[in-house]
Amino acid sequence: MGVYAAVAAVAISVISAGMSAYGQMQQGEQQKKMADYQAAVGEQNAKISDRAAQDAEERGRVAEQQQRLKTSQMIGTQRSALASGGVQVDSGSALDVVADSAMLGEMDALTVRQNAEREAYQYRVQAYSSRTQAGMSTLAGNNAASNAAWGAGTTLIGGLGSAAMTGAKLNAAGAFDSGSKTLPTGSANKGFWTAMG
Repeated sequence: MGVYAAVAAVAISVISAGMSAYGQMQQGEQQKKMADYQAAVGEQNAKISDRAAQDAEERGRVAEQQQRLKTSQMIGTQRSALASGGVQVDSGSALDVVADSAMLGEMDALTVRQNAEREAYQYRVQAYSSRTQAGMSTLAGNNAASNAAWGAGTTLIGGLGSAAMTGAKLNAAGAFDSGSKTLPTGSANKGFWTAMG
């Protein structure tokens, strides 16, 4: 093995370490990009759930108002029917009928409100879950990038150390002697391969 081959062996070790480190960095970057994408999707889903919760509340308010209006119309119809029959509507059993109708109508309105609040709550839980998942994805992406950087650094340092060790063994075997373009033959050559092993 000549000087050029010895230099090439060391250079290949260095290049290999560099390529491995670069590959680790690229892999970490791709994992971070995927995690960032998942975080963005989670945030978008959270916004959609927030809007759905607001919509449920608004629909609930409208339905509650409509229920109260319906109850008022029903009470008005009852009072008219009672009055047209000659019944005193502000006292006795006629008043009880009207009061019961008002109470039942209010219960219906409150049920409508409660159902809307439950629906909105479910959407808010979805939004919270989506945001939590988005945060976890962001954290995973940052960890992937950090781990890749540490892994690449470790690979590079290990590769450079290996290249230095190869260079030292080759030097000890005389591969870098300026007067020699090839390794000595015979017992000296055997010493080189022993040093490399």
